[in-house]
Order: sequence, then structure tokens, then C-alpha cells
Amino acid sequence: MLKFSVIVPVYNVKKYLCSCIDSILNQNIPPEEYEIILIDDGSTDGSREICEEYKGRFSNIILLVQEHMGVSEARNRGLKTAGGKYIIFVDSDDYVQKDAFPVIFQEMEKGELDVLAVNSDKRTAKNELVSVLKPKNFKEGRVIDGTAYISENGFGVPAMVWHYVYQREFLVREKLVFVSGMFHEDQEWIAHWFPICNRIGYLDMVFYHYRLSEVSIMRSRNLKKCLDLLKVSGMAHDYAEENKKKGELAVYHVLQRYAGSLAWGSLRSCVGQGFKLEQLIVSEEIRQRILKYGYPDKKHGFFFFMIRMKAYRLAEILIKLVVILKEKMK
Repeated sequence: MLKFSVIVPVYNVKKYLCSCIDSILNQNIPPEEYEIILIDDGSTDGSREICEEYKGRFSNIILLVQEHMGVSEARNRGLKTAGGKYIIFVDSDDYVQKDAFPVIFQEMEKGELDVLAVNSDKRTAKNELVSVLKPKNFKEGRVIDGTAYISENGFGVPAMVWHYVYQREFLVREKLVFVSGMFHEDQEWIAHWFPICNRIGYLDMVFYHYRLSEVSIMRSRNLKKCLDLLKVSGMAHDYAEENKKKGELAVYHVLQRYAGSLAWGSLRSCVGQGFKLEQLIVSEEIRQRILKYGYPDKKHGFFFFMIRMKAYRLAEILIKLVVILKEKMK
């Protein structure tokens, strides 16, 4: 039985790639019970050659090669190839906990789960521990319904795709794929699957190790990140409307608030990266989208009021103060 498919998009991560692959191989289950799907996304730094070397040495490694199309296309291609009962996503500059697969498999089977949430930690490039992240209000041994959870707690869960293990049949049944060509695909992904998943479990174990590497795609300065976050906010708004039509009013309200928090996030990301709000709000259409999606976020309503009044410079100053205060509180 093929228990797991581990999907690993690879793009110019030569420095960390061996550590990532070795951690997936360092599991105490037979190699015929899991596959590692490496998708080289047009690497130019020698990462592809490393993947080819591992493929030649290990029979359970599959290598797919494509032109640079982005992490979403790589993950989607991995999903199409996967044959395992359960899906694990790993970013190629991170690594996973040794000998964890049997415990994860046992939890998935015991609870007949669609999705299993795990813990993660954040580490420096030198592998020094920074922090541990656990999903809020999850309890080991308890199976929760996504709709019920967000009705009670909102979207107080980690959005990162690698914070969860998925039953492949659930992903196929719900036709879940990643949106291509954009940043913040994980925020869109969780807004899509979490409300429709009714069997979510939790394993109180640090399984995933997130590395603060200099090659991480999310740490480079790019105005498109802000625009894409606003785009995801719009998608969450649309999902909210879909749930409203289905009579899922609790989910509708939570997704509306989630859309609002993402709209605020686009403003904060813009200022936090050192851009001016006028570089983000280049048209009336974008300003109206920010106001529309941000309206349910009452916590930051004053900032949206300033956008309505086109007081961009004042908004920038105050947002910078918020960013500085949050950094000091970490």
C-alpha cells in the first residue's frame, strides 16, 4: 500500500535541498510505502542535478521537470502524479521530523480523517530554534468540523499548506488545486478547503521545520505580493458569497472577516516593504476593491476610512507605527 505522496517543489535551493530530501527519506517505514515527488521548477543553480542524483539512488523518488512556472503549478503537477493515500507538502528549503510518518498514518487512519493538522517550528538558516506554532483551539484525539470551528474561532489557524496532511481522495473529490501565478497561494488554499472539510484531526507534534533561509520566496521585496494578497481577499469574499447562497451564514460571516483581514494585510505588506500606498492604489478600481473587501474588518476600520478619504500619507505613517509595534511585541 502506498501510504504517502510527499510533494516537493524545487527552485534554486541547492544549499538546503539535500537536508530537505534526507529528512523525508529518514522515516521508519519501507520505501515502497511512500513516494517523494520532486518537481524541478526550472532551477538554474544545480538543484536539478541534485534531484537527478537522488532519483538514481532511491527507487521511491520521482522527478518531474518543467520550465519555471511557480510553486502553485509545481504543486498541482505533483498532485496529478501522486498515488499515495495521504498527501504531504514540503518546501525544498525546509525539512520534516525524523520517523514521523508512522505516527501520522496511525492518526489519519484512526480518525478516518480528511485532514490532519500538525505543529511546526521556525528556525534560522543555522538551524537555531526561533519559535513553535500550534493551531489554536485544536485538541489531540478530537475530530472537528471546519465549518463549526471557524464559526466559533474564526480563521485562527495557520494558512501554510505544509501545516496539514491531506487525504488525497478528499482533495480529488473537492477538486482542490492551487491558483497559479500569484503569491499568498496558501491563504487562498485554506479559505477554499477548510470550510468544506468535516473531519479534521490534530497531532500535537512538531512535524514541520520552517527555515528562515535567504532564498525564501516570501522574504523578497515585491509590490506584486500586496496586489496578490488583495486578489486573495477578493477570492475569500467570493467564497463567502457562495456560502451565503448555500445558507451557510456562519461561514459567510467568517469568510467576510477573513477577506477583510487580507485586505488590511495588503496595506500592511505594502507599507512594511517600504512602498508608498499610492504605488499600490494606482486606480480607483483598486481603491474600491480595498474598501469593499476591507469593510468587514472593523478592527482596522480607521485605516480603511483613511483610504476612503485618500489620506494615504497619514495612513502610511500610522501603519508603519503598527508594524513597528508588532515587531517589538514578537
